[in-house]
Amino acid sequence: MSQMGELIGNIAHQWRKPLCVISTAASGMKLKKEMGVLNDKDFLNYSESILENSVYLSKTIDEFRDYIEFTNKKKEIIIQDRLKMAISLIESSFSLHNIKIIEGFVEKEKIPFRLILGELLQVLISILTNAKDALLENKIKDKWIKYELIKKEYSLQITIEDNAGGVDEKIIDKIFDSYFTTKDYEYSTGIGLYSSYDIVVNKLGGKLFVENTEHGAKFFIELPLNIDYVI
Repeated sequence: MSQMGELIGNIAHQWRKPLCVISTAASGMKLKKEMGVLNDKDFLNYSESILENSVYLSKTIDEFRDYIEFTNKKKEIIIQDRLKMAISLIESSFSLHNIKIIEGFVEKEKIPFRLILGELLQVLISILTNAKDALLENKIKDKWIKYELIKKEYSLQITIEDNAGGVDEKIIDKIFDSYFTTKDYEYSTGIGLYSSYDIVVNKLGGKLFVENTEHGAKFFIELPLNIDYVI
């Protein structure tokens, strides 16, 4: 619930600017019309601004709907689109906390995948949110997360790395356990790493694991490229 509340707050933050632009454009157009100085050029500029920002608001609603949709029906998606959508849903919150989002290598060839829409998106947002919480908990000065998408011969790999200092080696093998809670470790919040592990391993037939780097923790999501999961 805490992750859902934070995500809704993030969407509200994303909506403020476009709503302000729409309101300003509508008010400006109304005022000029009342004063008899609204020309065709101004009318078109105001209209385009309203339409562009309305499309953005609609897109945000679609992204949030995909996040919460858990039906039994699988749909074909493009992995790169899911990754971009996850980043889009959290970037305002990251910006608010001065966390830099770095795009590393991202496979350009479109990778189709069949899954229930909300599943992978929830895993990505959970790991990204956990990384953010660890950065804030450890009071890192120059905070960043880096994501990559690599296509291998039989699988695709999504990695999310942060510079929060890493996972204590004493517990690194336990953070995906069902009993592991936020009281035990700052990397375990939201729907929880156990839930993310369950989705990746048991529903998507993949692997989810974490390694420490010189900067912090690096989470690996590996999904199989085979007929059971991919068109």
